[in-house]
Amino acid sequence: MTLQYGKEYYDYCKNENKFDMNELGDWHEEYFKFLLNVFKEHMEPHYISLDIGCATGNYLELFRRHSRLMYGCDVSQWYIDNTKFNEIKHLMKVIENNKVPFINNMFDFIHMSQVIEHIPEKDIREELLEIKRVLKSGGIFYISTVGEGPQIPRPDQDPTHISCFSKEKWESIFQDCGFWNITINYEKKIKDDKFAGQYDWVNFVLSK
Repeated sequence: MTLQYGKEYYDYCKNENKFDMNELGDWHEEYFKFLLNVFKEHMEPHYISLDIGCATGNYLELFRRHSRLMYGCDVSQWYIDNTKFNEIKHLMKVIENNKVPFINNMFDFIHMSQVIEHIPEKDIREELLEIKRVLKSGGIFYISTVGEGPQIPRPDQDPTHISCFSKEKWESIFQDCGFWNITINYEKKIKDDKFAGQYDWVNFVLSK
């Protein structure tokens, strides 16, 4: 099963996964509390954040409601054209040819939740280098992803999950791209967080 990002993937998530990218609710509020609990020093109101794989921008809107500025980018113009969050629409841009459309050293906090597993392996390093380019020195890049295989994509999950690697493989990729892996500094906070503890996410925290 092949899905195109944009309307086709939006409809798949809404109809198959009962997840509407254009909605915000209690789950998102709890998620924001989790992020603030773990990454508060990098999410101060005067800091600038970026959501990679922002879809229709619900995280941008979530941050706006909490008086924080977050930009976003994704691979489809459809998401920008069809977001219902009009107040953050101007903060959304399209990734073309794996290029993140922002200036060097712009962001204090970069967020990539359940996105990296959607990127073809051949493109991952190029996109990670772009993310490193726009991350400020000393900034934080938070990634959450699904676990490893065994079959990719797993038959019981999203068919666009095409890069479901082991933790060790991801760590090797991040190292090749020149990131500092500082996950160990945040592991306990993430593990002890009541909200995050509900999920079997594989988490990484990187810096440069």
